[in-house]
Amino acid sequence: MDSRIEWYYAKVVEELFGGVRPAGREGEEMLAALTYILYLVNIFDDAGITYRGDNYKYQGQINLLVVKATIDDNPVVTFINAMTRQQAVKIFLDQLGERRVLWYPDKWA
Repeated sequence: MDSRIEWYYAKVVEELFGGVRPAGREGEEMLAALTYILYLVNIFDDAGITYRGDNYKYQGQINLLVVKATIDDNPVVTFINAMTRQQAVKIFLDQLGERRVLWYPDKWA
């Protein structure tokens, strides 16, 4: 994972959990969700990406996270499916940190 995203995780752990990282899958998902809420714009800025918004859609038993951004003046979008919103956010941050987000041209921008 990108050390910058891990730096933001550590910042959340220090600020909200007194330096004790939450354990287990649920703890990691909660940490990712809080990092996303508090620092996503900063993480995007660090990567040279402009954040344009996001939304969630619940489709049966699957949650869809849609993240919109601008990269090199091109509006793009990505789609992440997961069982919960927290899982979707964790998957997105993991992909962002590993530079493997699949960005698609945003034809509705």
